[in-house]
Amino acid sequence: MKKTLSVFLAVVLFALPLCMNSFASANDTPAEVCRVTVAESSMYTVEPCEGYDFYVVKGNPFKFKLKPAEGYSLDMVSVYYEPTSILDNTQNEGYFKQVVERNPNEITYTIDAVNTDITIHVAQVLPKGQGYFFRSLMEFIYGVLIFIASLFGVPTD
Repeated sequence: MKKTLSVFLAVVLFALPLCMNSFASANDTPAEVCRVTVAESSMYTVEPCEGYDFYVVKGNPFKFKLKPAEGYSLDMVSVYYEPTSILDNTQNEGYFKQVVERNPNEITYTIDAVNTDITIHVAQVLPKGQGYFFRSLMEFIYGVLIFIASLFGVPTD
């Protein structure tokens, strides 16, 4: 009986790795992970939304919040991303077209699919009050240009 039990255990121990290997599917390859990097600044902070991380499985979305530091405003903010490596295909760069939520204290952005390591850049984070003045100035200049164009009959769609 002792010998039979020993033979049975030996067969089980020998066959167990083979059985486990046969249950593994061909699609059990590790997922490729892309890293999202943010250009740091004392004027703002960027943090992933709940359920997201700066490491994203290739092809998955990435959602993050942009918050101004004390004394700064997001009135004129411009956010874009580009591949981290200059060797990557530049077709993955672009501006964020989808702003999920916007309020004075934070803006939530979404990248639909991250396909390579990317770096997020933030520009035009201005001291409070300066953004409103700059926007008003740009709207005034735009109005003057539209008026001049209408004088010469240039379409202004």
